[in-house]
Amino acid sequence: MTLGNVNRSNNHIRLVARKLLTSRKEKIEESKLNTVIETLTEKIYSHGHAIGRREAKEMGLDVKYAEEEGIEGLLWKLYQAYEEFLKIEDPIDLEIELKGKENSALDQVPVAVIESVDKLHVFRLSMNIARKRQVPPNLQMNVNLQLQMPPSVNLQSLPAQAQQILNEMMKQISSAVPKIVQEEIVKQSPMIGFDIRPYGAKWNEEA
Repeated sequence: MTLGNVNRSNNHIRLVARKLLTSRKEKIEESKLNTVIETLTEKIYSHGHAIGRREAKEMGLDVKYAEEEGIEGLLWKLYQAYEEFLKIEDPIDLEIELKGKENSALDQVPVAVIESVDKLHVFRLSMNIARKRQVPPNLQMNVNLQLQMPPSVNLQSLPAQAQQILNEMMKQISSAVPKIVQEEIVKQSPMIGFDIRPYGAKWNEEA
């Protein structure tokens, strides 16, 4: 990314931050507004950075301490309810989800919640999980499906029922080939990780 692109990206982020902060019902002084924008867009380099009450107050945000309003216990209970619903303390174990198989799918996993007095919206997504394997360049595979009959046996002279049985056997053998090949590839290819592909992500109104 060039310096020009970085500057344009930063300007866009600052513009979005200003638009969000000025949309509040209670207006923020211009000096405080600039401090908040600068801190959030330039001094904090990670989306995972948690801003505590003291830090938020220092950057100029209007902070009210929950215990002063007697709702700290209720806020903690609300957090625990979301923690249980989103399974924050129970990360997805891919090996358990695969159950020894090469691939599997998870349906409608809750990722985020927006809740109001009247409604509950949940952001859910599904995902395909597959083992990622390194196929060796010298993969050895030999599948011989030739059914050799004794020279003395004339297939044309066999009863119709016997011919039908032989044809059915050949169909079953042919249909088993893909599975045999896949099992052999898995056997000879070491696992190097997991391939996770999310799909169908959307917000759902659930209450």
